[in-house]
Amino acid sequence: MKNLKNLIPIAALFLYVISCGQNLSETEIQSQKTTNGPESEFQKLIQTDQFRKNLAIEKDDEHAQIISGYSKTVYGDLDNDGIEDALIPFSVESRYGGNNADYHYAVYLNKKGKWIYKSELPLGGNTMDYTIEIKNIKKGVVNAVAEGQQSFQIKYRYKDNGLITVSEGLHSESSESSEKSESIDLLYFRNSKLEKIPMFGNVSDLQKILGKGSIKAPDEPMECGTYFEEGNIRYYKTSNWIYEVNDDNQAAFIQLKVKNSGITIFTEFGTIDENTTFSEITQFVKFDDMDEGEDNLTIMLFAGEDSENLIFLYFDQNDKLFLVEYHVQC
Repeated sequence: MKNLKNLIPIAALFLYVISCGQNLSETEIQSQKTTNGPESEFQKLIQTDQFRKNLAIEKDDEHAQIISGYSKTVYGDLDNDGIEDALIPFSVESRYGGNNADYHYAVYLNKKGKWIYKSELPLGGNTMDYTIEIKNIKKGVVNAVAEGQQSFQIKYRYKDNGLITVSEGLHSESSESSEKSESIDLLYFRNSKLEKIPMFGNVSDLQKILGKGSIKAPDEPMECGTYFEEGNIRYYKTSNWIYEVNDDNQAAFIQLKVKNSGITIFTEFGTIDENTTFSEITQFVKFDDMDEGEDNLTIMLFAGEDSENLIFLYFDQNDKLFLVEYHVQC
């Protein structure tokens, strides 16, 4: 019993040391983020000529400065490996001595305790319509807010060493006028795998993303109303897509069945998909032609401000977008 009594204070001391060690470890982890972490690595990076070149800072520009710390570093798991990565905010100011600033985030991955720089994400500046602030990273999604004439949400995901936009809230880009637009410019598409699908491209490249599908001539010869003025017109079709194809296997977008496709459509007003409603679209566009059927509603818009081609948007009985068509006028 005497020996046991002597062991009790030793055991207590041992538990105390372990407890303190655990607390110190947590503190050290937090400290590493600022001292030996990505911020420290970033300070080394900004001294390199290559980084300045990537930011379009000219060699003879003695005034331009890279400044970090205008906002807090955002931590979260970008690449879904269970380890926190980092987005470091910084600005480039006084290019050629001017009163200007553009804002960015440096993308760092944490690999086995080492902070590896991957790329930078430009987020606007004081000479642009919008500046973007990243709020948090949750389940691999980077949530941000754009502030300007209007506020809207933007979401990014990590892919191919950088952050790509996966959705952008609908908004009006016009700062000169509050009038609604009579056109909508489709830019490109993205699928659930975050692959970019162009409006125009080569058939073989599209097939790698969309599948083999079928390529067939139209039932009747096309005299007009096509992208391509010469040659034989064919159609590349999959379950959701139709592209027009010429003799050189160049392809141009014709139709997308949006519903259940997992496709996000990028436009000048932000992104639209199968959850976009008629009422949301009409906040930013006006139209002269509307066809109200028994089970759907169709509106017609010009395919860009200076275009004579047309975009048809089809909405179902639940007010949601289910089909998009591009029409080349004769």
